[in-house]
Amino acid sequence: MNQGTFRVGQSYPISFTSSTDIPLYQTARFFEQPASYEFEILDYGLYYVRLHFYPYMHGKTNLIPNSRFDVSIANFSLLSNFGIEKNSKLPVIQEFLLTLKGGVFNLHFAPRGKSIAFVNAIEVFLVPDKDFVMDDFPVITPTGKQATYVGVRSQVLRTIHRVNVGGPETNDTLWRPWIPDDAFLLSPASAKTCPPYNGEVRYDVLGANIYSATDVVYNTCKELASNSSLITWRFDVSKNARHLLRLHFCDIISLRSAVVKFDASIYSNFKQMIYPYDPFNKVVQLSAPFYWDLLVDSDDSGVISVSIGPRQDSTNKNAYLNGLEILEFSKELN
Repeated sequence: MNQGTFRVGQSYPISFTSSTDIPLYQTARFFEQPASYEFEILDYGLYYVRLHFYPYMHGKTNLIPNSRFDVSIANFSLLSNFGIEKNSKLPVIQEFLLTLKGGVFNLHFAPRGKSIAFVNAIEVFLVPDKDFVMDDFPVITPTGKQATYVGVRSQVLRTIHRVNVGGPETNDTLWRPWIPDDAFLLSPASAKTCPPYNGEVRYDVLGANIYSATDVVYNTCKELASNSSLITWRFDVSKNARHLLRLHFCDIISLRSAVVKFDASIYSNFKQMIYPYDPFNKVVQLSAPFYWDLLVDSDDSGVISVSIGPRQDSTNKNAYLNGLEILEFSKELN
């Protein structure tokens, strides 16, 4: 956000010596009572809002156990009773995706009880791709029931997981962090890492563009191990909540087209055929990234499982996944 396009309510800035040499996390702003940032939004569209937190000692105040606060915008709760545990990986970055219509946008911080609120950095920026997220999606329940939901762009989505399957930790064109998938694999022996692809990724052919994910995501993947018929990843999520899942695919494993088609499953109760087919040119496109979006309602287990497995009508009985994102619907305030 450009300087001069925002104002901040009653608070005070501090600087300090911390365990990091990153200047961004050597300053912060304190809130001892409810206060707000006021941003001037010039362009209607989809925005990312990122909040950066790096707790530290300030005088006799330890911000790790003593900071509990809420963050909200308009009628949505972004963070409720938020605090940072002692063993958290720092910095803690909370990311949200929402539609802003222009005018004034207020970001509210409210300490809990005698606690304080703080923030080290705030990002607010317009997503360059106007079709980055559509408005209507299929909805899948844990029992496999299907429905349709319209109005996604009127919601606030919080990033829970962003995983680079088969690849390293990286950042993309929109400065979004991606982490490796190994910790989420249900059975590591069921998958093998694809050989890295050194050719050109063909964006804007099957729907994905340079803002969907980085080359590092689409140049890497995991595929079925030789003795495996299914790969499953399990992700911790909020219980009984609605989530947007985006699964990223790019066929970098096939030597010729039209030999690999497979199923992606959610909760083992819903399947979608994955096939890099271009309906306009009526050909199968290799090394052309695409993604599959859907809404998934979690149950009271707090887990969403995603699986891939081959189809009987596929010439090559294989399956692959390049990346996965899970975003949670933020709760609306009364």
